[in-house]
Formats: sequence, structure tokens, C-alpha cells
Amino acid sequence: MNKEIYQKNMCALQKKYPAWANILQKKQKKRNFDVIVKKSLLEDPILIVKKYDKILYLNGKYAPEAVVENWLRQQGKIEEYAPIVVMGISNGKHIKRIMEVAPKTSNILIYEPSLELFRREMEEVDLSFLFALDIPVGIIVDGLNESELQAYFNLMISYDNMTLIKTYVSGNYVELFPEHMEKFVKQLHKHIDEETITKDLECVRKHGSAVTVSPAIETIALKGEEGKVGQIIDRSQCQLAKAPQCFYLKDILDAHYRAQVDGGKEFVDSACLMQNYGYKLYTVEGTPENIKITTPGDFYIFRAIIDARENLQILGI
Repeated sequence: MNKEIYQKNMCALQKKYPAWANILQKKQKKRNFDVIVKKSLLEDPILIVKKYDKILYLNGKYAPEAVVENWLRQQGKIEEYAPIVVMGISNGKHIKRIMEVAPKTSNILIYEPSLELFRREMEEVDLSFLFALDIPVGIIVDGLNESELQAYFNLMISYDNMTLIKTYVSGNYVELFPEHMEKFVKQLHKHIDEETITKDLECVRKHGSAVTVSPAIETIALKGEEGKVGQIIDRSQCQLAKAPQCFYLKDILDAHYRAQVDGGKEFVDSACLMQNYGYKLYTVEGTPENIKITTPGDFYIFRAIIDARENLQILGI
């Protein structure tokens, strides 16, 4: 144990979460794995977990700081008010860097799936910055306050910002804590899905219709003659209409009846049907992974999403 760092962390923790500090001080240690501390190329601590004869480096073997820089490049710009979910505290360097780069309006939610590992992190790495009183960071530690998870979701991830969400999964946390990580991701997905449906219903009550959409991410071109590309449409002006598409029952029944009277006209979806018969359509922005299976290609996309969830990754981030 690094006594100087531990005391610094506990002092900061006591000021923000005094109940946590009391638990860490009094609760008997339960050792399910060994934690070894080494230095990175930049002399930062690297946590190594030895469990079931496996040696697992948390969040990078030689240069953890390079891992988060690569993640930041992949994400591109982090928008104002974007929620950022970080799974795994490790040595905390990735969290500190994300906090430096992210807009001050971002809400950062940190999930640590092991109280035992959290205790060792507190003993070895400087995490005092996480417990500053003036930063908008929420922390969930399994074994301390996991019952507060939904409250944090409600507070930090709303319909208005959920499409901006960024997610960082620290290296080897999935292998170490598969059940806890899977449970967390399922709860996160459930919260986001419920937000979309709730907003759809609100839109129907207000406007009479709700078509879930997501931004177009491919170039859209009209067909041209003789194999030529026709007009290319500005992607920023395009949206993909998805499910759910919501209407009052009496309205959509009326539209279907009129289509039958017109000789059984066929439409691609309810949105096309309703617009054809003069109904105004209003949009609700959903998540990119919300897809409808129509073609064999859609099935493979769906399978990829399921595989990604099983590996505790979130598409569209």
C-alpha cells in the first residue's frame, strides 16, 4: 500500500462520501484476486490483476495514457451536454484525461464493478480528483452504492442528450467481471430504450404522430440515367425513419381503410401511409442501433449488435 496516496484519497473521499470512507475503513478485506502495481513508460502506476493463474493488465500494459488518446481520436468531438460513461477506474488516468477534454457541461458516470478492486485502487493510485466537490461526476461502485444506478441514469442520461452518449470500457474489465459488466450494460440499454418510447408517446399526445428517426450516416444519391449518379442530397438534411412509428389508433385505421378503398395500395411503412393521406408527421430522434429487420443484411447487422452487447460494447458511440 502507498500510505501517502491512500491518506490523500481517503481525506478527499471523507469530504464527499463520508459513508463510503467509513465502509472502506471498517469492512474486512475479501481477497478474490491479487493486485500488483508497476510503473508505465511515463512512471504512472499500472494495475495488474492476477486471477485464476491469469495476468491481466488493466487499461494498458505499457502506456495506458496512449489508450485513452486513441479513444479520444476515435470519438471525435465530444458535444456539449454529452453523457460519458466510463466502465472501470483502473489507474484513473483515462478518466482524468477525459475530464480535461470533455465540455464542462458533460455528465460523467463512472462504474467500478468491484469493491475489492476499488479498495486497492484507493491504496495505490491518486483518485482524489474524482472526489472534488465541484465536478459533475457520478460514481457507482458495486458493493457500495449499486442501488443508486437508476437514479444516476435518470439524472445524467435523458432523451435530450442520450444520442450524444460516449462510452469507454477499460481494458480487461470485461474478462475480470463479465457478469457485473453485462448487467450494467443491459441496464444502460434498458434506460435508453425506455427514454425513446416515452418521448414517442409524449410526441403523439402533443402532435398526433411520432416517427423515430436517426441521422443519415451514408451519402444519399438519386438514381441517374445510364448508370450515372443522380443528384447527391445534402446528408445533413436527411434522416432515417425507423421504428417505433406511433399514431392514434383511429387515425392509422382510417389511413389503412382509405388505402384499401384505393385498390389496396401498398406502402413501405406506416409513415409513408400516413403522409400519403395527409397526416402531418413529427419526429423523435432515436439511437443508431435501433434497426428493423427487413433484409438478410439487416439480420447480420442485428447479429453484430447482439454480439457487441455480449462483449459489453455499445454501438454508435
